[in-house]
Amino acid sequence: MDLRLGLIACTDGTRIINPTWSQESIQQLKNPTIPEINIAIEKLIRSGHAWIFFWDNTTCELPEKSAIIDMINNTRADVLHNTPHAYSHQLRQLLISIDPLHLFYSHVDDAIKTISWESTFGLMLIRASLFHDVGTFLPHFSSRAASTLAWGRQASRQGAIMEEEPKLPKPTLNKELTYRDIFSIIKYISGLKWMIWAAVYACLRHPIHIFKIVFSLRDIHQEIPISFHRDHPLQSTNKNQDTIENMGISVVIPSLHRYKNLETTLICIANQTVKAIEIIIVDQESDHAKVRDILNKFSNLPLRIISLADPGQCRSRNAGIVSSTQQFIMLMDDDIEVPDNLFENLSRRLKETSADAVCGIHHEITAAPSGNLRGQILASDVMPGGNVLIRRSILEKSGLFDLAYDRLSRADADLAFRIRQQGGLIIVDRNIAIIHHHESHGGLRIFGARNVTNAISRRSYFKRNLLSPSEIYLAKRFFLQNASRCLIIQRLLATLYVTNHPHPLLRCLAGIISLPFSIIATWHTWWLGKKLLSTYPKIPMLSNRA
Repeated sequence: MDLRLGLIACTDGTRIINPTWSQESIQQLKNPTIPEINIAIEKLIRSGHAWIFFWDNTTCELPEKSAIIDMINNTRADVLHNTPHAYSHQLRQLLISIDPLHLFYSHVDDAIKTISWESTFGLMLIRASLFHDVGTFLPHFSSRAASTLAWGRQASRQGAIMEEEPKLPKPTLNKELTYRDIFSIIKYISGLKWMIWAAVYACLRHPIHIFKIVFSLRDIHQEIPISFHRDHPLQSTNKNQDTIENMGISVVIPSLHRYKNLETTLICIANQTVKAIEIIIVDQESDHAKVRDILNKFSNLPLRIISLADPGQCRSRNAGIVSSTQQFIMLMDDDIEVPDNLFENLSRRLKETSADAVCGIHHEITAAPSGNLRGQILASDVMPGGNVLIRRSILEKSGLFDLAYDRLSRADADLAFRIRQQGGLIIVDRNIAIIHHHESHGGLRIFGARNVTNAISRRSYFKRNLLSPSEIYLAKRFFLQNASRCLIIQRLLATLYVTNHPHPLLRCLAGIISLPFSIIATWHTWWLGKKLLSTYPKIPMLSNRA
């Protein structure tokens, strides 16, 4: 493959002489500033280079050009890097304090090729067209390290696929990120409010650094902007031209006490432009005749029924997946309405991006609008179990649903974390939307889980969306110790203020009155979460049928 690969070498003054790299493909810079690097990027793009490799000669040896080209020819990513986890450890800790259960902040073994936006100038490979879509590095930051990390987070938000590639050398980064760098990045990606939150949390964790933290906030450049979303999302350049009509799809729908909703969902499936090979209904009713009466209305669909005597969301989904015969599995809920082209759109996106799972978004009809989410196609930090198309091959590596969540929420999040740990890629296309009714009866509501959703808490004065034991379990399974503490603090503070409430002051007063009860309930939840860890995980494995 004839591929033009450019090199930007940030050096200490040593001249780069490597016979595998032509001199016209090299931009050598001595201790460059961000504007100087941006000029070098523009020169390489104008001269027709398709990829740009960034390398600092103080961090590692320059890899062979042929090895880098081989990685390019075998990647689905737009950015490849191999940043040491210790380099951004402090930043990750403070980002966890802001978003304690964010998929990309969880720990993954260094040997796994996985999604990660924590890139570094020390060693990084970028598709040149990405700079046209995202822009070059921001000069507002005080260091190259901060500018690169902020750019990486913005690129991932705009749809770029950024992977940590173990085949690249692990650069030796002698300098740690300063507090000024860290808080500059947080302000850029999360805003001023969360930067202050992170600073307070850092002071509480490291009182000895309080003056250093305060002075770093004072020194942060006032012109550092807040990250934004562009109107036009990035489109994957890794197109797979296989026809989606040839994809074999198994649909799995667990159902419990939602007869009318199940019928509506099946009507939507019957109207799909791309048909499923099989539709597996996992019937958890005590009276199986009711479900069979509904299914008899859909003799035109390839329906199969699995009856479970002991209901549970994880065992029902697992039973359906194990029983499936196709290589692509569509997980759906029994209380959703979907567009006629749902299977077609998810299948096409899965093929185009070579992802392991593709999901859309849910519109909860009782919830307040959540802003403009349409138009974004990106590596996802969530995987809603009711609107996801997933490859059987990745489930064979990650295992099925953890039975710890059988009658609790967050089962789909746990599976997403394990898929990431296996190097899997989950894509969300926010153009693909379904309606999720979140019915007050049936499903997890039978077991007392998710009785108070975000939408309900927004409308009520005294109903609070408190932590569940499964969220504590999830935090302790995949994150360091501070994640569960931050989760508790954030959720308790959220009971005092809820956005989009018609009477926010009265809602805050009700939250203050209820706070002692919220604290007691949260302490009990924390204890139950720890108790789950003593018994679980119990993750059934899916056999390989190849």
